[in-house]
Amino acid sequence: MAEARSAADETEPKVDYFTSTRENTWESRFEKYKRSSVRNLYRTRNLIMNGLWPTSPWNLCIAIISISFIMMINISFLQPIHDALWRVASSLNICEGLPEFTQVAIVSTTVGVVYFILLIHFRRLLMRVLLKYRRWMYEPPRQLSNTTKVWGLILRMICSRHPTTYSQQMCLPRQPVPALETTIAKFLESVEHLIDEEEFEKLKCQAKAFEAGDGPKMQKLLQLKSWWASNYVTDWWEKYVYLSSREAIPMYSNYYCLDFCNFQPTLNQAARSAMVIHREMLFKMELEREKLQPIWVRNTIPMCMSQYERCLSTTRIPGEECDEIVHYDLSKHVVVFRKGLYYKVDTHNSQGKLISAFAIQKQIEWIIEDADKREDSEEAKAGYYLASLTTMKRNEWFKIRRHWFGSGVNAQSLEILESSIFLLSLETTSWPDMSSRGKYSMSGDGSSIWFDKCFHILVFADGKIGANIEHSWGDGLVTAHMFEYSLMEEHLDPSLYTPEGSCAPPKDRASRTGHEPQPMVWEVDNILSKIILEAKDIHVKKVADIDHVVVYTDDCGKGFMKTVKLSPDGFIQAALQLAYYRDSAGKHALTYESCALRLYREGRTETVRSFSKECKEYVLAMENEKMSKKEKQMYLERSIAKHQEMFRGCMNAEGVDRHLFALFVACKGSNLECDFLKHALTLPWTLSTSQIPQNQILGRVNVNAPGYKDKACPGGGFAPVSDQGYGIAYMIPEDTRIFFHVSSKHSCPTTNSQRYVNHLLQVLADMKALFE
Repeated sequence: MAEARSAADETEPKVDYFTSTRENTWESRFEKYKRSSVRNLYRTRNLIMNGLWPTSPWNLCIAIISISFIMMINISFLQPIHDALWRVASSLNICEGLPEFTQVAIVSTTVGVVYFILLIHFRRLLMRVLLKYRRWMYEPPRQLSNTTKVWGLILRMICSRHPTTYSQQMCLPRQPVPALETTIAKFLESVEHLIDEEEFEKLKCQAKAFEAGDGPKMQKLLQLKSWWASNYVTDWWEKYVYLSSREAIPMYSNYYCLDFCNFQPTLNQAARSAMVIHREMLFKMELEREKLQPIWVRNTIPMCMSQYERCLSTTRIPGEECDEIVHYDLSKHVVVFRKGLYYKVDTHNSQGKLISAFAIQKQIEWIIEDADKREDSEEAKAGYYLASLTTMKRNEWFKIRRHWFGSGVNAQSLEILESSIFLLSLETTSWPDMSSRGKYSMSGDGSSIWFDKCFHILVFADGKIGANIEHSWGDGLVTAHMFEYSLMEEHLDPSLYTPEGSCAPPKDRASRTGHEPQPMVWEVDNILSKIILEAKDIHVKKVADIDHVVVYTDDCGKGFMKTVKLSPDGFIQAALQLAYYRDSAGKHALTYESCALRLYREGRTETVRSFSKECKEYVLAMENEKMSKKEKQMYLERSIAKHQEMFRGCMNAEGVDRHLFALFVACKGSNLECDFLKHALTLPWTLSTSQIPQNQILGRVNVNAPGYKDKACPGGGFAPVSDQGYGIAYMIPEDTRIFFHVSSKHSCPTTNSQRYVNHLLQVLADMKALFE
């Protein structure tokens, strides 16, 4: 801290913060070649190391040295191996007539390499077999059985070598296909208590017909695919759920996240923008060099990291029938938007080195000054609502993109935008509360968010931050990790900012300068301008229909739930159901809760059907005034136990919905119609829920330490999946506080987000009172 203050107070020499030109001299070309060579060297090294993991080159060296030693020194108890190795030497024609030392070298290298290859495959196979063991999931961390302890010890011995970001990918098991009859039985069980008897009997008949007819054939297709594909459902899920949808993506697919709750590292918008750009670039560098620590469950079980490959420098490109995800591996710039003007901002200097947050702040300040001067210009008017095009239906946006952005200056500017690492908007407004800030981050106003981009950061006038995330490339776990990485240092390291709130200047003066931002040019004729404004108006109407509330409670946190030995997630899911029952005057809701499948290679998510029969019994018990607290506790405990059983089952790839979806795609691909699958997959999700992860960077912060509570990230949220329901995201950052993000639609006469939140907070108080 003292060094930082000294650096901040140091008298600055008069410098030019921008290099005048982007050099094209032989020196700069040599630097680019050198950077490219270094980058390729890193990639080659990582490919080799990942290809060898969980072994290492040292295993090969030890094998060759050991074989050479056995061949050259005759030890009695190693005599059989010694003789076998020399028989190998005699069988190799190239060894005849060569000196003994040369023969030893050839044989030891040949046998060592063969042994090493077999060792790699054996250890990987052993890891896959070990990772199929799931008993650990059903045992408390401090009460593990001896079998689980031995299993964990063997697994840690195999994985003892420090892995890179992606090294464990080849060792992860493939996602298995559940048994057809089990999936159908679980599905019927999940809806029996929700639908009327007549509809349930119809579903049962359809299910029996499918199980006796085309079902087994489709099941065999999935099993065949599971043997050769990395994941039997993920590619179909990405293509048909996300990329083939022709609906507009802002509130049907994208989601948002927010920064700190009640903590603000600086009020300086330019400084905050520069810091988040710099932190994201550091994250990208760690990914490129595969130095980012992979995620492990209980520090033993690896999780799939494949989604991280596209979390930055990625864009969703509209198509006529299906969109495409394009990743720009070599991009070294971000695009900044302010007052209708877009700017290309290089994040590296002419020597290829990442510039400091201090230098980026100078670029941002230049942009703010330039945009404020030119806000009434024709360029600003042309680009102001340009982002509204990404709010259109995908086939409409595809046609406009092909016609007006297929060539010329628009194609060049669009290429710069789409190839950027991410976008950042310098907003001219700020929001008084998390609810309004969350809604704006989710939907924007038609001008500020380019919804096709993987990651679009919004920096508000007061320095607060929100972000909008395109969903097709990956899921919330990855985004939360990336956002946490970017924000964590801001509250752990006060020296990042000067006392005045600017980015602290670096000691390395060479990183204090960068290229001047490059304004982007758009050509918008009258016809395109009219289309843009129409798209904006449609989007604004949709935004006005969203009823969004963000709230937190300190009255019933994770700490209390753990003291009464109840699962926090199961407890909250039970609360959501009781709150909906009260909010809807006695109705129940089919409920979607997302669950990560990253224990499997290229796994994404599964659906936990949270509203079980046991949960319904608990809800009815809570509303029965004749029941005692003890009885209500019993029903709650049964509901939470069932929820834990279902959640663990989904983590183990024993869920219902992804299997049904894959069967449906297989039927479509075989030109078959299935009434059961159509019926099952079109039942509406009245409640769509998700718990947002936090604290994925282990060992950096004690989340329950005094003063951390207000520095916690509240997470993010999404729009309702059903027009007649609620979208609910919740974050449990530490033991006392829970955040809720609740959305619904004003146009639905039966929903009201604030009313639901009021019911939810009262329900949590009522549930806590059961144990007092």
